[in-house]
Amino acid sequence: MKLVLTRILNWETNEADKPIVMELDYESPQLVIVPGGYANGFQFLTKEGELLVFSDYLLEESQKDDYRFEKDLFYSW
Repeated sequence: MKLVLTRILNWETNEADKPIVMELDYESPQLVIVPGGYANGFQFLTKEGELLVFSDYLLEESQKDDYRFEKDLFYSW
């Protein structure tokens, strides 16, 4: 799986830092913490991959913190 994180510098203009790109292997599970203020995206590179997401917000709270960006805005997939 390819995981991309980028820190958003200005939420109104979509200004962001250079993205951090990680390739994760399904045979070696890893924990990735996405800090507040970061946008993230992922792309599965194999059919065997799985993604499990944990949050410290309730579902109702997380729906108020849901930002969507065009997929190629910060990284060219």
